[in-house]
Amino acid sequence: MPRPSRAIRESGLSESALVCQLVLLIALLVAATACGPAPAPGERDRQPPTATLAVETFTVTDSAPKKWDADLFADSVAARLKLMDGISVARRDTPGTDTDFVLRGGVSSRNDRLVIGVRLLRRNDPTPAWTATFWRGEGPISRLVEDVATGVAEALGAEIARLSVLKGAKR
Repeated sequence: MPRPSRAIRESGLSESALVCQLVLLIALLVAATACGPAPAPGERDRQPPTATLAVETFTVTDSAPKKWDADLFADSVAARLKLMDGISVARRDTPGTDTDFVLRGGVSSRNDRLVIGVRLLRRNDPTPAWTATFWRGEGPISRLVEDVATGVAEALGAEIARLSVLKGAKR
Protein backbone atom coordinates (compact mmCIF):
# COMPACT_ATOMS: atom_id res chain seq x y z
CA MET A 1 0.00 0.00 0.00
CA PRO A 2 1.44 3.43 -0.94
CA ARG A 3 2.31 5.82 1.87
CA PRO A 4 0.42 9.16 2.13
CA SER A 5 2.37 12.22 1.10
CA ARG A 6 4.10 14.34 3.69
CA ALA A 7 1.53 17.19 3.24
CA ILE A 8 -1.33 14.83 4.00
CA ARG A 9 0.42 13.42 7.07
CA GLU A 10 1.16 16.91 8.41
CA SER A 11 -2.37 18.24 7.79
CA GLY A 12 -3.78 15.92 10.42
CA LEU A 13 -6.75 15.01 8.18
CA SER A 14 -7.47 11.50 7.17
CA GLU A 15 -7.18 10.48 3.54
CA SER A 16 -10.93 9.90 3.36
CA ALA A 17 -11.62 13.46 4.61
CA LEU A 18 -9.30 14.87 1.96
CA VAL A 19 -10.96 12.79 -0.75
CA CYS A 20 -14.39 14.06 0.39
CA GLN A 21 -13.15 17.67 0.18
CA LEU A 22 -11.77 17.04 -3.31
CA VAL A 23 -15.05 15.47 -4.49
CA LEU A 24 -16.99 18.42 -3.04
CA LEU A 25 -14.72 20.90 -4.83
CA ILE A 26 -15.17 19.09 -8.15
CA ALA A 27 -18.97 19.01 -7.64
CA LEU A 28 -19.00 22.78 -7.02
CA LEU A 29 -16.94 23.43 -10.15
CA VAL A 30 -19.25 21.26 -12.26
CA ALA A 31 -22.34 23.03 -10.87
CA ALA A 32 -20.84 26.48 -11.52
CA THR A 33 -19.97 25.52 -15.08
CA ALA A 34 -23.45 24.11 -15.73
CA CYS A 35 -25.06 27.41 -14.69
CA GLY A 36 -23.37 29.24 -17.56
CA PRO A 37 -21.59 32.57 -17.55
CA ALA A 38 -22.58 35.24 -15.07
CA PRO A 39 -24.71 38.07 -16.51
CA ALA A 40 -22.98 41.32 -17.35
CA PRO A 41 -23.14 44.01 -14.65
CA GLY A 42 -26.62 45.53 -14.59
CA GLU A 43 -28.01 42.93 -17.01
CA ARG A 44 -29.62 40.83 -14.28
CA ASP A 45 -31.65 43.79 -13.00
CA ARG A 46 -32.65 45.08 -16.45
CA GLN A 47 -36.39 45.69 -16.66
CA PRO A 48 -38.49 45.10 -19.77
CA PRO A 49 -39.17 48.27 -21.78
CA THR A 50 -42.02 50.45 -20.56
CA ALA A 51 -41.68 52.96 -23.41
CA THR A 52 -40.30 53.10 -26.92
CA LEU A 53 -38.34 55.97 -28.42
CA ALA A 54 -37.36 56.70 -32.01
CA VAL A 55 -34.37 59.00 -32.53
CA GLU A 56 -34.49 60.88 -35.83
CA THR A 57 -31.52 62.33 -37.67
CA PHE A 58 -31.09 65.92 -36.57
CA THR A 59 -31.72 68.56 -39.21
CA VAL A 60 -28.73 70.70 -40.08
CA THR A 61 -29.06 74.33 -41.20
CA ASP A 62 -26.73 76.12 -43.60
CA SER A 63 -25.12 77.90 -40.66
CA ALA A 64 -23.96 74.65 -39.04
CA PRO A 65 -20.31 73.69 -39.38
CA LYS A 66 -19.55 71.74 -42.57
CA LYS A 67 -17.93 68.94 -40.57
CA TRP A 68 -21.11 68.30 -38.55
CA ASP A 69 -22.41 64.72 -38.96
CA ALA A 70 -26.09 64.65 -37.97
CA ASP A 71 -26.42 60.88 -38.48
CA LEU A 72 -23.45 60.13 -36.25
CA PHE A 73 -24.75 62.49 -33.58
CA ALA A 74 -28.23 60.86 -33.60
CA ASP A 75 -26.64 57.39 -33.54
CA SER A 76 -24.49 58.41 -30.57
CA VAL A 77 -27.45 59.82 -28.63
CA ALA A 78 -29.50 56.69 -29.40
CA ALA A 79 -26.65 54.43 -28.26
CA ARG A 80 -26.33 56.37 -25.00
CA LEU A 81 -30.10 56.20 -24.38
CA LYS A 82 -30.12 52.43 -24.95
CA LEU A 83 -28.25 52.15 -21.66
CA MET A 84 -31.34 53.41 -19.81
CA ASP A 85 -33.55 50.72 -18.25
CA GLY A 86 -37.17 50.67 -19.31
CA ILE A 87 -36.64 52.37 -22.68
CA SER A 88 -36.44 50.63 -26.04
CA VAL A 89 -34.55 52.93 -28.43
CA ALA A 90 -34.39 52.76 -32.21
CA ARG A 91 -33.18 55.04 -34.97
CA ARG A 92 -35.85 56.38 -37.29
CA ASP A 93 -35.34 58.38 -40.41
CA THR A 94 -38.70 57.77 -42.05
CA PRO A 95 -42.10 58.66 -40.62
CA GLY A 96 -44.46 55.87 -39.61
CA THR A 97 -42.44 54.00 -37.01
CA ASP A 98 -44.84 53.32 -34.17
CA THR A 99 -43.17 54.39 -30.93
CA ASP A 100 -44.34 56.09 -27.76
CA PHE A 101 -41.92 59.00 -28.19
CA VAL A 102 -39.89 60.61 -30.97
CA LEU A 103 -36.71 62.63 -30.46
CA ARG A 104 -36.15 65.40 -33.03
CA GLY A 105 -33.48 68.01 -33.16
CA GLY A 106 -31.79 70.66 -35.19
CA VAL A 107 -28.23 71.90 -35.47
CA SER A 108 -27.18 75.43 -36.32
CA SER A 109 -24.42 77.88 -35.53
CA ARG A 110 -24.67 81.39 -34.08
CA ASN A 111 -21.81 83.69 -33.14
CA ASP A 112 -19.28 80.89 -33.60
CA ARG A 113 -21.20 78.66 -31.20
CA LEU A 114 -22.97 75.41 -31.96
CA VAL A 115 -26.70 75.45 -31.15
CA ILE A 116 -28.56 72.15 -30.72
CA GLY A 117 -32.33 72.31 -30.30
CA VAL A 118 -33.97 69.09 -29.07
CA ARG A 119 -37.65 68.13 -28.75
CA LEU A 120 -39.15 65.02 -27.19
CA LEU A 121 -42.56 64.38 -28.70
CA ARG A 122 -45.30 62.01 -27.57
CA ARG A 123 -47.01 59.82 -30.15
CA ASN A 124 -50.09 61.51 -31.61
CA ASP A 125 -49.45 64.73 -29.70
CA PRO A 126 -47.95 67.76 -31.43
CA THR A 127 -47.10 69.39 -28.09
CA PRO A 128 -43.54 68.54 -27.02
CA ALA A 129 -43.15 66.63 -23.77
CA TRP A 130 -39.76 68.32 -23.35
CA THR A 131 -37.56 70.78 -25.20
CA ALA A 132 -34.03 71.98 -24.66
CA THR A 133 -31.42 74.11 -26.37
CA PHE A 134 -27.73 73.37 -25.91
CA TRP A 135 -25.18 76.08 -26.75
CA ARG A 136 -21.59 74.96 -27.15
CA GLY A 137 -18.29 76.45 -28.15
CA GLU A 138 -15.32 74.36 -29.15
CA GLY A 139 -15.03 71.09 -27.30
CA PRO A 140 -15.51 67.35 -27.58
CA ILE A 141 -18.75 66.23 -29.22
CA SER A 142 -18.93 63.35 -26.72
CA ARG A 143 -19.69 65.85 -23.96
CA LEU A 144 -22.62 67.23 -25.97
CA VAL A 145 -23.92 63.70 -26.66
CA GLU A 146 -23.77 62.98 -22.93
CA ASP A 147 -25.61 66.22 -22.05
CA VAL A 148 -28.37 65.66 -24.62
CA ALA A 149 -28.83 61.98 -23.69
CA THR A 150 -28.94 62.81 -19.98
CA GLY A 151 -31.58 65.50 -20.53
CA VAL A 152 -33.69 63.19 -22.70
CA ALA A 153 -33.35 60.32 -20.21
CA GLU A 154 -34.52 62.54 -17.35
CA ALA A 155 -37.44 63.82 -19.42
CA LEU A 156 -38.42 60.29 -20.46
CA GLY A 157 -38.31 59.13 -16.85
CA ALA A 158 -40.58 61.99 -15.83
CA GLU A 159 -42.98 61.31 -18.71
CA ILE A 160 -43.17 57.60 -17.93
CA ALA A 161 -43.91 58.40 -14.28
CA ARG A 162 -46.51 60.99 -15.30
CA LEU A 163 -48.23 58.56 -17.67
CA SER A 164 -48.18 55.86 -14.99
CA VAL A 165 -49.88 58.19 -12.49
CA LEU A 166 -52.48 59.20 -15.08
CA LYS A 167 -53.15 55.57 -15.94
CA GLY A 168 -53.59 54.76 -12.23
CA ALA A 169 -56.00 57.68 -11.77
CA LYS A 170 -58.26 56.37 -14.57
CA ARG A 171 -58.84 53.04 -12.79
